Amino acid sequence: MGTDQSHRLLVGENLVELGAMVRWLGMSPMEAIVAATSRAAECLECPDLGAVTPGRRADLIAVDVDPLDDIGVLADAQHVRLVIKDGRIYKNTLTETKH
Repeated sequence: MGTDQSHRLLVGENLVELGAMVRWLGMSPMEAIVAATSRAAECLECPDLGAVTPGRRADLIAVDVDPLDDIGVLADAQHVRLVIKDGRIYKNTLTETKH
């Protein structure tokens, strides 16, 4: 997940790989999310990344559609309502009403 292997993806577009993991590799949406987060952190030997656990660095997003129903929402910026990087909020539209 997220390697520089593809020349077709620009920086920030690698979340489309989650859809490929589901469609072409037969993973469930949750398996793809785990592969891209906690398993990727394990492979990189980064124990402070990859899970929402006390003491770990907090990089989180929240979307307005359940990604287990549609994994593609994670790659669509219009659905991203909250972005937290290293515990700092960069975007928060959770309280806004969507029309």
